[in-house]
Amino acid sequence: MKLDDFFVVSTEGDTWCVSTEMARHIDDCLDATPVPAWIVFVDVTGARVRVRSGAIESLTQRTVEQRALSRTLERLAQDERRADGLVKEDEE
Repeated sequence: MKLDDFFVVSTEGDTWCVSTEMARHIDDCLDATPVPAWIVFVDVTGARVRVRSGAIESLTQRTVEQRALSRTLERLAQDERRADGLVKEDEE
């Protein structure tokens, strides 16, 4: 399975990954006047989700390139921690 670009919908207690199309739907709902009390969407696994619009804390884009850069930065940070003696080889 190839994981393409997606968005992460976050509330205080949960997160869901949604497609770009679904993220647009959520954005449109949040930009509506009046804002609907509930927003219904489908996550990338096909689960139907219904949350209070006020509970949505963030809608964050996660592109393939962003995730690759994030992994690279984490590897570099891990190498620095290892060089500083903060991480032992077997703790990875």
